[in-house]
Amino acid sequence: MSTQHAKPGWQQQMEREIREATSSAEQHLGRAIAYVNDQVVPEVRRSGFEALRTAAVELRRLASRLEEHANSSGTHPPPHTPEPASAESRSGPSQPGEPKP
Repeated sequence: MSTQHAKPGWQQQMEREIREATSSAEQHLGRAIAYVNDQVVPEVRRSGFEALRTAAVELRRLASRLEEHANSSGTHPPPHTPEPASAESRSGPSQPGEPKP
């Protein structure tokens, strides 16, 4: 024989409150995600772009100073010739602790 037992009133109340809290939390989380996507991410990207531009300007200045120093001291750096990629560099970085060739 199967008889269905009704849940006590306090249990039904608790389940309803848990459902409402879960729904509210999901709504707040959705708004937080939207804020991060709409406001924070674009600002971080803009800041990142600006930081890269600033770094590029500073690197150009450093290269110019190094070149001026080399020209004024009479020593000239060897011409830059790109080295072909080794098999190791194509396969990715070595594992920590591995000897480097």
